[in-house]
Amino acid sequence: MNDTIRALELSKFAHWQHEPANFDHAVNVARRVANDPRGNNTHIATAYLQSIGHTARITRPDMIIAGIPARVVRAVTRLEHIEGETFLAFLRRVSDHEDTALVAYHDFEERLQNLPEKVDPTDDVIRRLRIATADLNESINRGVPKSG
Repeated sequence: MNDTIRALELSKFAHWQHEPANFDHAVNVARRVANDPRGNNTHIATAYLQSIGHTARITRPDMIIAGIPARVVRAVTRLEHIEGETFLAFLRRVSDHEDTALVAYHDFEERLQNLPEKVDPTDDVIRRLRIATADLNESINRGVPKSG
């Protein structure tokens, strides 16, 4: 079984156990990543798994036991929000890494595309997401993110 299928299966299991709606979001983000010429299988697998740590309480050891490659596990862990971390600090942390920047970009794009109709476009959260997507896309295009 390849890594993206293994990640999809673990994501499906984790989300259907705890938060089925987030599985649809994970699939949509993975689809966006797969259609992006800058993406690769690590990005796709990471996109499937990006939210299972905080929604389903799947841990690093759980992912490793499930056969998820260490590189994907590291990327998924990097995408988890750290308690007390500001949005800007989170953005810097994920935008500096080649395995997370593209996934975060498509995650934010998917969230922006699926906002409820009555959301105020000047809302601070929406404004920050728009700025973050633009910054992430620019960093990815310049080749700024590094592995490590």
